[in-house]
Amino acid sequence: MTLVAAQGITKYFAATPILLDIGFNLSRGERVGLIGRNGTGKTTLLRIVAGNEEMSSGSISLAGNVHIGYLTQDVELPEDDTVWNAVGAAFAPIMAIEQRLRELEGLMGLSEVIGNPERLDKVMSEYSRMSVEFERLDGYGTDTRLRTTLFGLGLKEETWHQPIGTLSGGQRTRVALARLLLLEPEVLLLDEPTNHLDLGAIEWLEDHLASFGRGLIVVSHDRQFLDRVVNKVWELKDNTVTTYTGNYSSYLLQKEMMAQRQEELYRRQMEERAKLQFLIGKFKYGTRATMAKSWEKRLEKMQPVQRSSDQRKMKLNAQVARRSGNDVLTLRDLSKSFPGKHLFSGFGAEVKFRERIALLGPNGAGKTTLLKILLGRAAADAGKIRWGASIDLGYFSQDLTLPDENLTVLDSLLEGTKLLPAEGRSYLARFLFTGESVFQPVSTLSGGERNRLVLAKLLLSKANVLVLDEPTNHLDIQARE
Repeated sequence: MTLVAAQGITKYFAATPILLDIGFNLSRGERVGLIGRNGTGKTTLLRIVAGNEEMSSGSISLAGNVHIGYLTQDVELPEDDTVWNAVGAAFAPIMAIEQRLRELEGLMGLSEVIGNPERLDKVMSEYSRMSVEFERLDGYGTDTRLRTTLFGLGLKEETWHQPIGTLSGGQRTRVALARLLLLEPEVLLLDEPTNHLDLGAIEWLEDHLASFGRGLIVVSHDRQFLDRVVNKVWELKDNTVTTYTGNYSSYLLQKEMMAQRQEELYRRQMEERAKLQFLIGKFKYGTRATMAKSWEKRLEKMQPVQRSSDQRKMKLNAQVARRSGNDVLTLRDLSKSFPGKHLFSGFGAEVKFRERIALLGPNGAGKTTLLKILLGRAAADAGKIRWGASIDLGYFSQDLTLPDENLTVLDSLLEGTKLLPAEGRSYLARFLFTGESVFQPVSTLSGGERNRLVLAKLLLSKANVLVLDEPTNHLDIQARE
């Protein structure tokens, strides 16, 4: 059964085409991975399907009573609401039925209702209908489903009655995802759902979605997640979508086979062209001039085969202005708590030259807080921090903030540097900003493009100690690799 049918989806931003004549059918049981380079229009396509953005032309039709659920990259939730109430809102229709059942039970106990057979019959009939509907919607299982989903996504019980405004970015994503999953829409649109999730939550989500029997379109740059979840891949490239069957690994094999076939076609055509050109040159003015003219026409009508080419890849060159000392960082008895929440205490560590350290832990454990304490952007409750000699710190923040959103990509890079514009453009090209894209305002960048720009500015600083808070969020697969 087709849940969503799209024809001729076209989208322009000003005069720039983003999507051109895209058509697809999403059927029940299909779990589609929407992949493509940062800035190709994946989020735009999801927003159009969700009805959150208008297309320049084209049409989308939904099967009757199909409801679409959409998880955006930038989660918006009521700051003062608790986790339990925000997620439980998914059961609002069931809760309304339950409330009505309690009201009807109260009416059945009233003497004026008991003494009025006609009125009592109406109340009993409504109670019977509502009870059947309540059971059909699994009303008695809502509490269990809510708890199971919250636990599965790693939201511990102590967070359930916290205001959402006190949660970390990863916890907010979990809350929005939990509510969306419990709504059980016929079509689920997920835009990078694993961003900010820890490993346990990603594994739970993989298991949950791998058996999702309705329709799913997910944008993700996590290869393992795509391999475990999707059974079809849509690659968005050159403003259009190409469909591949199977998971991400299957897509790679099909892509490689297509590239090999294309390369073989290109090689054969080049050989044929060379042969025809040789024959034309040899017999053009001789006794076989008529045949040479025929060969010329054949050469002119030959449609050139495009050679298969690898996509451009980001090129990093992390240079340092100076070498740090052997003792980079020393921590002694570091502690931090917030009202009602203890993060860590008695933490000590040493960081040496050339060490590369991964900081792991569940969402909300205090990883970002610890990094901010090390950088002097937050205060520890107790303990000592000592940086070594000749340290130049570079910090990548997961919120991807930039000083001035109105600047162009080029001006943002050049800000505070001595680079000439030509040098800046050459440097940005290594981060895949070429042509007119360097004059694009920072405010219009996609998450992945913004990530690349922040990374470009960071490495330009030539810091010899890098502190990176989730640097791969939003980056496409090629950039991650």
